[in-house]
Amino acid sequence: MGTTTSYALRYPEPTDTPNIPRDLKNLADDVDSKIVVVPVGYSMEYDYGASSIPSWALLQYGQAVSRSGYPALAALASAASYPHGSGDGSTTFNIADKRGRFSAGKDDMGGTAASRITAAISGTAGTVLGAAVGNEGVTLATAQMPSHDHSAATNWQSADHTHDANTSGQSADHSHGLPDPGHTHNIRYNNGNYDWGAPAATDQPNGANIGTWGAGTGIYTGGVNQNHLHGLTTAGFNQNHYHNHIAQGGGGAHLNQQPTIIVNRIVRAL
Repeated sequence: MGTTTSYALRYPEPTDTPNIPRDLKNLADDVDSKIVVVPVGYSMEYDYGASSIPSWALLQYGQAVSRSGYPALAALASAASYPHGSGDGSTTFNIADKRGRFSAGKDDMGGTAASRITAAISGTAGTVLGAAVGNEGVTLATAQMPSHDHSAATNWQSADHTHDANTSGQSADHSHGLPDPGHTHNIRYNNGNYDWGAPAATDQPNGANIGTWGAGTGIYTGGVNQNHLHGLTTAGFNQNHYHNHIAQGGGGAHLNQQPTIIVNRIVRAL
C-alpha cells in the first residue's frame, strides 16, 4: 500500500491484492481527515453572480430553509439555539441575514468579553451570537457633541446718551412712565441764583402759572408749569436691547460607512 507525498493518501500498489471496497474507503477516510475542505456552516464571500454560486451553498439573506433538506446545517443551528431565527418552529430555520453587513468576532470568544462591542455604546451586546448592530448614518444628540464655546460680538452697546421725556406742560401729578407725585421745580431768577424767599409775580418765568408759593420756602404746591424735559442717562448701556447670536447646523445624520466593496455572501449548506 502506497501513500501520496503531500497528504499521505493511501492507494493500492500493483503488487497488492485488489480490494476495491477497502481501497475506496481508505481514500475517502484520508480525504476527510487530511484535506482541508469548506465545512458545513462556513460563511464566505462570493464575488460573482448569485445564479453562479456552488450547488452546496446558499445566499445569506435571512430566508427560512428546510430542516430536512439541510440536516447538517439545521443541526448546527439547533445546537446554537437558532441564532438567526427558528423559522416556523418545526420544519424550517433561518439563514443569517448578511445583506449590507460586515461580520465581527463574538466579543466573548474564549470565555472573556473584550468589551469592544457593548450594549452601553452600540445598543446591542457583542456577546450575543447573531446580533446585528450599527447604522449607515448617525445623528448626534446634544450630549454627544464635543464641549465647545460660541463667542460673538454683540455690537449693540450704546455710548452714554440721554433719553428726553416731554412732560407736555403738566408738572404736578403727571407721568414719567409711572405716576409722579407733586414735586419741587426751583425757579431760577435774580442773575442766575435760586431765591428761597417768596417770589414776586414779576419773577414768574414766561408768565407761566406756577401755582401757590409758601412765603420764604420756595416750595411748589401745584399748578401748571411750562413744557420742559426730564433727561434720563443710560450710563453707557442701552436698556431693553438684544445680543445677536447665529447658530449653524442642520441636525442631519452624518455618514458612518467605512470604505466598502459589495459582494455576495454565501454559506456552505450541504
